[in-house]
Amino acid sequence: IKTIINCASLTKVDVCEENIREAFESNSNYIKKITSEIWGPNINFIQISTDQVYSGPGPHSEKETSPVNVYGLTKALGEEYSKALNSTILRINYVAKSKINSKISFTDWLYNSLKKEEKITLFKDILFNPLHISDICESIINVIKNPKKGIYNLGSKDSISKASFGMKFANKLSLPTKSITIGSFQESNLKARRPKDMSMNISLFEENFQQRLPTIDDSINKICEDYM
Repeated sequence: IKTIINCASLTKVDVCEENIREAFESNSNYIKKITSEIWGPNINFIQISTDQVYSGPGPHSEKETSPVNVYGLTKALGEEYSKALNSTILRINYVAKSKINSKISFTDWLYNSLKKEEKITLFKDILFNPLHISDICESIINVIKNPKKGIYNLGSKDSISKASFGMKFANKLSLPTKSITIGSFQESNLKARRPKDMSMNISLFEENFQQRLPTIDDSINKICEDYM
């Protein structure tokens, strides 16, 4: 069995909101073109999707999609195009230390801002359950070895607010926190709406792929080790 993994995407939420055509081309139509070029029953297609297809109270099961912004909408449509193949769709949110200087991750931004004691706001009203990139990679390898068609949530077992995540991250790395303001998304000037609860129920992935996923504290410990 041959595997194709599609990670290509326009992931900047506010950029998608301002560039709707580009968002649809990158996150939806591109996948439609890929699937039209691929044929054969022995190809497993892995589509990397996002927890931004959810909104409302979580943790969300795979059936509960309700995107609130252009990014989430285009990724959801990309999932539909993926279904033309023998596809495994993984909805993820991950934390990682970036190895590309031009692409700063969420934790890179946190770390750099706190080291410089720059004023930042962390949202107390946005929940997520990200997974460390090493566990994402392990899970994808598991899918390659044992492909199963369907949509699966892939994240940590429990959820946390972005504010609590940031504070735990800072405290574990002994970073100064006096420049942090704990605020609400409603008070921000971000262009695109954000779902307040992106937390995902990951039991379906665990059951189907026989893999025990870590807790959010495990994921925080792993990402902190990357910066030590």
